[in-house]
Amino acid sequence: MIIQEDHFYQVNMPMDIIDILNEEIKIAKWYTSPTKQCRSDIVGETRIILEKLMPFEIYCCGFFKNDPLWKYPIHKDRARHATINIQLVDNSEDYLVYTYSEDLKERINIPYIKDKPLLLNTKKFHSTQNLSTEKVRYLLTVGCITESYEVIRDRFKQLDSVL
Repeated sequence: MIIQEDHFYQVNMPMDIIDILNEEIKIAKWYTSPTKQCRSDIVGETRIILEKLMPFEIYCCGFFKNDPLWKYPIHKDRARHATINIQLVDNSEDYLVYTYSEDLKERINIPYIKDKPLLLNTKKFHSTQNLSTEKVRYLLTVGCITESYEVIRDRFKQLDSVL
């Protein structure tokens, strides 16, 4: 049985940088990553702001662009243990984002909410698909390779309890 909190955690932290991210995405330099993701790295002042916000050392930081009819198959990340993701567009029933049990027999929807951070355990199976024929899904992703998902989740829980 999938225990939701082992796969993802809705982070309750103020995200006062959404306007900055939306401006940054307008000037993004898109490329196809080695894992076939359309992405744009975040560098400079915006990355420095994100580094100050995150309670972990940032490994990778950028935007993902999921074009219409795009699909990323079931996988586990090789390098990243966890990632903070923020969907930067309104959710749609066309955006299918799932996490799976180890035997792949169970799946649950990952409930993204526009402009709200979600911590994802990238060592669990997950997949993404954009069934829309016209809408693009944009996502900020901030990854970590130095600490486990559980350590980061518990750190966010502590921060959430003082907010």
